[in-house]
Amino acid sequence: MDAIQKLNHFYEEKLSLSEVKEYLKQYDGQIDGFIIYGCGPLGNYLKDILQQLSVNLLGYVDDFYTGTQWDGIPVYSMQEVAAKFSKVSIILTPHYENNKRIMREKIEQTYAAGEVSCDILDKNVLLYAAHGYSLDREKNQVGNIFEKTDLIVSNCCTLNCEGCSVCIPYVKKEHFELDKVKKDISKMNDLVDYIAVLEVMGGEPLLYPSMAELIDYISGLSNIYVIMIDTNGTVVPTEEVLEAMERNHVLVHITDYGEISGKKDILLEKCKEKNIYCTIREVGDWADLGDIKDYESENNDTKFQSCYAAVECANIYRGRWHICPRDAKYVDMDLFSPCEDEFIELHNDLSEDKKRKKLYDLSHREKAIASCRFCKGTDGKISGGVQLKDVKQDM
Repeated sequence: MDAIQKLNHFYEEKLSLSEVKEYLKQYDGQIDGFIIYGCGPLGNYLKDILQQLSVNLLGYVDDFYTGTQWDGIPVYSMQEVAAKFSKVSIILTPHYENNKRIMREKIEQTYAAGEVSCDILDKNVLLYAAHGYSLDREKNQVGNIFEKTDLIVSNCCTLNCEGCSVCIPYVKKEHFELDKVKKDISKMNDLVDYIAVLEVMGGEPLLYPSMAELIDYISGLSNIYVIMIDTNGTVVPTEEVLEAMERNHVLVHITDYGEISGKKDILLEKCKEKNIYCTIREVGDWADLGDIKDYESENNDTKFQSCYAAVECANIYRGRWHICPRDAKYVDMDLFSPCEDEFIELHNDLSEDKKRKKLYDLSHREKAIASCRFCKGTDGKISGGVQLKDVKQDM
């Protein structure tokens, strides 16, 4: 078995940390170098890992960033990579399998002629090399390593979307106290080994009145790599917030809801002026989570295991960590009495070691949580961003 096969099967091969690093160096000598597919937050983190390991990073490929460099590293098109290098290893950065599938298809289309070749490397190998945690649940290693976690700072929004994953049309509209939000994210920082992407969300996060101070605070936390703000293109931040984004290298993602996102172009231009990394994407389709009601499904475990929201959309909300964004809001809506085994109280008397173990167990969970009964699942699709007109709101 050659080096790339060993690396891509390092769980099964039971490779030690030193062996992974040895195989990376060996494999690096067999190719021109590594290309990271995606120069977003996790891509930037993987760049740092490759440089720490002293292996050859050739550059990025990114389908949305149009510049020729990002943070001093070249950004190529896939066709440019194929033309410039005879053999590379491409590292995929997305969280979602569907996005990985799209990337693989683009790679296959580019390399179909067979004149040049590439391999795809499992990014978890690099995370293991950086942190010493394999993320293999059978090894029972309590390494709390998150590619992405959401920090909910507000239930206020400029939109009123059908199928909103965080139930904004149905919850009380309020901004959360800055001191409490700081306390929550500080405790979460103590419980993790790292969070590659902390996504600050609402509602609409740019409505949050203390955003600049919060950004500065989060940037000083040791185990959070990068901050991302997900906005709907209806709000232009103040100069104070833009400056905080600039000095702390915040990434901005604009979801384009069409005409509703009337300020997206202004926001995009202001980000360019400040050299703030900013992407903009059409809203597309959303998962059809269904009406908020008790579905009493007997297939909740299957529903949970196929749900891309579970863990990948884990969030910090009102002093708790939840696997699922709707789970947090369903508690607010008094739909059910939550089970203490299905979320983490960040500030109770449980020891930090026990909280870390509980966090690990929840993030590797396979059984459904109680709130799965109130969700249809993520198999169906609806048009994203459709605005509701008549919704009873708790104001």
